[in-house]
This record gives sequence, C-alpha cells and structure tokens, in this order.
Amino acid sequence: MNYKETWISRCGYSSAALSFYEYNMKKKIVYLMMVCLMCQFLSMPVSASNKTLTIELDPGHGGKDSGATAEWFGDAVYEKNLNLKIALYLKEELETYENVTVKMTRIDDTFVSLPYRTKKASKDKADVLVSLHNNASGDVSDYDNGCTVLTAREVYQKKLARSGDELGSQILEELTNVGLENQGILKRISENNSKYPNGELADYYHIVREGIERGYTAIIVEHGFVDHGVDYKEYLRTDDDLKELALADARGIARYYGLHKKGEKPLPKMTNVKEKITTISRNTDIRRKTTYQTFFPEETKEQNSTGSAPTKEGFFETLRSLFNQFCLQK
Repeated sequence: MNYKETWISRCGYSSAALSFYEYNMKKKIVYLMMVCLMCQFLSMPVSASNKTLTIELDPGHGGKDSGATAEWFGDAVYEKNLNLKIALYLKEELETYENVTVKMTRIDDTFVSLPYRTKKASKDKADVLVSLHNNASGDVSDYDNGCTVLTAREVYQKKLARSGDELGSQILEELTNVGLENQGILKRISENNSKYPNGELADYYHIVREGIERGYTAIIVEHGFVDHGVDYKEYLRTDDDLKELALADARGIARYYGLHKKGEKPLPKMTNVKEKITTISRNTDIRRKTTYQTFFPEETKEQNSTGSAPTKEGFFETLRSLFNQFCLQK
C-alpha cells in the first residue's frame, strides 16, 4: 500500500472524496497564483522594462573642431556650441525618466576624437549612442535645410542597424512636430573600401560603423542647418529653441524604448511612420538611391528590438488560460 492509500485508509476518506479535495486544493492554488500575478502586474512600473537603459550622448565636434559655422546678426555661430547645449538639455530631460542612465562623451568645449567617443560608449556599456549635430549645406545631401538621422545599412548586425532606423523614425517625427522639415534617414557607404567582418562594404560614418561593430545602437541626429536662415532663426537661435529640440529628441527616445516618468505611463510609439531613406555611395555604380519605409505599421503590432512590457491583453490572456486549464476542468 502506498503513502496515498495509507493516508486515505487512516483518515477514512474515499478515493472519490480525496479526488474532490485535491481538485478544490488545486483551484485554491491557481486562484492564489492568479492573485499573485495580478498584484505583481499592478505593482510593476509602467515602463517597457525594469532594466536600466544606458544612453550615451555625444555632442558633435568641440574644442579646435568647430563643426559647421555661419554668421548671423554680426555674430559667429559654431555648431559645436549648439550641439553641446542640445546635449545638456537632453541629458537633463532624459534623467527625469525612470530606469535611465545618461553618459556623455564631452561636457564642455573640449576636443574629443571619434575613436574616443565610440570607445567611451563601449566602456560605459551603452545600449545606444546618440550623436548630436547640426548640418550645413554641401555636396553630400541634395537639400539645404531640415532634420535628418544618419544610420547604418542592414548589411551586418542587421538587428542593430534596424533598431537605429526605428529609433530615428521616432526622433524625426518629433522634430517634424516642432516644425523642422523632415529630410528622412541617410545612409552612406564607405569610400575607402573598408569592410565589415562579413565582407560587406562598411558604413562611412565612424559613429554608426563602430556602433555596429561594438554591439550597440548608434545614430547621428542632424537637427537643422546652421547656414540656413529659417532653420537658424526659428530653431537654433536661442537657448529656448535648442531646449525644444532636446525635448523632441527625448520624446523620440522615450517612445522607442518605452520610457516613462514616475507615476506616468510610457509614451507610445508613433505608428505607420513613413520615412524617406537615402543611400549615398561614391565608389559604386549607385551614387544615390532613395526608397521609403513604413515603421511600426499598426496591423503587425511590431515591438521594438529591446522587447516590450507585457500588455494588458497578454496578461489577462494568461489568467484566462490558467483559469480554463485548472478551474474549469477536472
């Protein structure tokens, strides 16, 4: 006689009675599990993840490297100063979100080399490097105003490259809401025949190329054109203007990563975002290629590359499954 049968005999229970008792105990255990899950769900922060997101902000240029320059109203305007102010405002705003750590490649008017910037992002274990710039007219782009985001091509570490495009789409839409003209996403192919480990031609810009090779998302945000009258006067002239750009950047970052401020819900991603994507090459047959891509189409309910928080629908589906499996069946 096994332990169960001995226990039934000593207690005077029938097998049927014991079966009914076990069934009810099972229901109570499942109900308790459901209550625990509910409590856990309600106590969870509303961010997409409890994991701390480390963001490396990179104010472009600095020190002897002034970046783009222009003269307005008798004063010299240096891109390096605009970039730093935007970065400091952005850092201040991002630190109002939960589970966010912000690092910077420079905090004053100091020259910082490109290799130092990307190595520091690696040393800081950054999840994403956002390099902050402002543009000037030249022969690379076929426009002379507006905002653009520079990202990697999907030829190596495709998931990382895709995350750069997705993040860029959210920032571009926020900058567009401020009033800047959206010039889309720009990708540029290496001009010195440098290649990724898989043999594909690498990306031209050091920041995005090194991000791909070092394993973190890396983008360059060009907010406006220093030498364009409307861009400068409307979006770059005052500290308030620069702060508004920083707040737009912060909202774009928060939307993509599902960030939230204390006591608030995460900012939702903007869906059905259609962006122009321009690929530039000077050493291949294709000099300039323009395509369009829609990010986060609503019908597919795409999630970002970092993973999303459990949705309410998914949570309650789990509860229903537990109830149906253990409480409605004997």
